[in-house]
Amino acid sequence: MANVAETKERVQRFLTQIASVNIDEHGRYSIRYDSARVFVEVDEFGDDQTWVRLVCPLLHEVPLTPELYEYVALHSDDYKYGILSVHKSNETDTVGSLFFTYGLLGTTLDPDELKLAVGILVTAANDLDDELKEKFGGERFHEE
Repeated sequence: MANVAETKERVQRFLTQIASVNIDEHGRYSIRYDSARVFVEVDEFGDDQTWVRLVCPLLHEVPLTPELYEYVALHSDDYKYGILSVHKSNETDTVGSLFFTYGLLGTTLDPDELKLAVGILVTAANDLDDELKEKFGGERFHEE
C-alpha cells in the first residue's frame, strides 16, 4: 500500500528548500508568489503509489460565459506544465472558479522535479490570473 505520510514528509522537506510553506486546515502545503498561490496535496494512487497534485486557483467569482468555456476547451492543455479547468461555484451556475493544475507521481518524486513543477506552475499562474481576469472578470486568489 502507498505510504502517503512518507510522501507528504518528503514533499514538505523539498518545498521548504525553495520557499516559506504554509499548511492549511486540509493538510495541503502552499506557497505564494505575488497574486498566485500553489497548493500541493498528496494522495494514494492505485494500490502502491502516491500522487502529488499541484493546484493554482487562478480566479474565483468569474462569470461562467460561453466564451470562458470555449477558451478553457481550446487552451486547457497549451502549457508544458499545467492544465486549465473551470468549476461551478453556485447552484445557479452563473459564476465559478478557474484552476491551473498539474500532477506528479509521488512515490519516486525527487526534489528537482517538484521544485521545477512548483516554480513553473506558480509563475505561469501569476501571469495567467492577470490575463484571464482582464478577459473574463472575476477575482484573483490574492488581490492585494
